[in-house]
Amino acid sequence: MKFEEFVSYVQEHILDGAPDLKGKAKVNVKKYMKNNGKEVTALTIFENDSNVSPTIRLEDYFRAHVRGKSIEDCIQEMLKVYNTYKIGEFDIGAYIDDFGKAGPHLIMKLLSREKNEALLEDLPHFIFGDLAVTFSVCVSDIFGRGGIAVTYAMMEDWGVREDDLLEASFANMQENDTTVIFRFDPESVLGNYGTSVSDHMPHIEKGWPYVLTSAEGIFGASAMLRLDVLQGFADKAECNIFIVPLSIDECLLVQDDGLVNTEQLERVLTEINRDVNPEEYFLSNSIYYYDRKRHVLHHSGSIAPMVLTKAGECNEAG
Repeated sequence: MKFEEFVSYVQEHILDGAPDLKGKAKVNVKKYMKNNGKEVTALTIFENDSNVSPTIRLEDYFRAHVRGKSIEDCIQEMLKVYNTYKIGEFDIGAYIDDFGKAGPHLIMKLLSREKNEALLEDLPHFIFGDLAVTFSVCVSDIFGRGGIAVTYAMMEDWGVREDDLLEASFANMQENDTTVIFRFDPESVLGNYGTSVSDHMPHIEKGWPYVLTSAEGIFGASAMLRLDVLQGFADKAECNIFIVPLSIDECLLVQDDGLVNTEQLERVLTEINRDVNPEEYFLSNSIYYYDRKRHVLHHSGSIAPMVLTKAGECNEAG
């Protein structure tokens, strides 16, 4: 069975497994663009006048079907996801239409500029070196990793500017205790999420790399925009810091103690991006550097500070 046939069958028959939804729900299938040009096919089920539904990515289930799972079992798993994450009465329009309600839920997201040129045409964003800072409204984790991406159309309807989006999302990052740092330990990384740098900066052990991310481990690479956090870490470590963008979700802070250099870190990062990272999580093959005496962040091969610049204006310094 080809993927297109799989999609058609699922769309036509998924409600057969949920007779209570027949005549009360509509099944939609659409393609949409994710990070780095990755196109995915998503299924949603809308009951009656509900305007929200979990997004079910069909590629994942098709791969399971190719590996031997029956299409009926795939459908049952999709319905389980739907029933687990559907939230009933929720007016998403209240957030989309009202910046006063959306503002407290704005987050920043770092993307690769080169790999997202088409996507960025519709999104207000800032340029940050080889990266782009975009914005999303995250009102609930059921919306997945991207929340609701803020578009130029939404920004115009709200009557705000890019600077307003940046100010609100940056304030949320600081005020909501969403930035965490912990020592990198491959065997227990997942257990470390949740301790905010606003509670305390961790004790820095010499020679160990540290993970910089968000409390939920989602879109945490944007924490590298917090120069106050980088400064606090560098001061405690008593050295400058290499920043390795492992993915859109996290960065690695490596102490510049003379034992590693940019070329070594670039080789490791390139291998991770080639062999480990799914394409949609890729952020950059560049290594960044924080100079604790100059209080600046820059590409490792340059001394020009990286600065946020509105799209359409002159590029960043250097």
